[in-house]
Amino acid sequence: MVQKWLDTDYNSRSRAAGFFAGCGLVICQLAINTIDNAFSTGMDMAGLFPSFINIRRGAYIGLILSIAMCPWQLLSAASTFISVLSAYSVFLGPMVGIMICDYFILRKRRVKLSDLYHPGKDGLYYFWNGINWRSFVSWAIGWSYLLPGFAHAVTPSIKVPEACTNLYYLAFPLGFAVSFSVHFCINTAFPPVGLQEIDDVDYFGTFTETEAAKMGVAVSETIESEDGGSPPNELDKGKAGLTQVRSV
Repeated sequence: MVQKWLDTDYNSRSRAAGFFAGCGLVICQLAINTIDNAFSTGMDMAGLFPSFINIRRGAYIGLILSIAMCPWQLLSAASTFISVLSAYSVFLGPMVGIMICDYFILRKRRVKLSDLYHPGKDGLYYFWNGINWRSFVSWAIGWSYLLPGFAHAVTPSIKVPEACTNLYYLAFPLGFAVSFSVHFCINTAFPPVGLQEIDDVDYFGTFTETEAAKMGVAVSETIESEDGGSPPNELDKGKAGLTQVRSV
């Protein structure tokens, strides 16, 4: 649009408009990349290696890796840029299928909230050495067969069978269906511990009394301790203060 202004009416006003529009675009790009890329990368890496990396260090590492990937090559042509955007569906389709299968089908929307914030080995969601191998296997199977078609879409000089290209055109729904099915089968054959288990007490005040009664969960009334003491051991997974529990 800015280029159209300059081509149609090249004068001091159009140049000023182009300058301020460009400055606004640069500020937006810096803000978006700082939050969506740098900060998120820093948090992820700090979560993976908390003893060695904090959020700031993780952001710098992500910055270095982003330069090494030569992102300007992605903007060399419109077709390449569109192909790169389409590549998200190759990996996101299987991911969405796994999440929907796990939450709605396998767990029936029943999650033990206190264990979500409990990193110890005795937590339900610690799985195997802190990794849920079932999800990783389902995810890899969901996108592995799409890679040949993806490679051909990004680099047309790479020759692949026509079937691979056709599969790539259906990347999102096909990856969704495959990973959904594989995840369901794996968890049926090797069910994780605590499937559909929930807390006996609504520690976080998530449900109303009616909802808690339907789920068989006790409602907790939190009273802040007057002396600022630590919470009792039975609620050590997330609640502060003294808690009184009454059955619904």
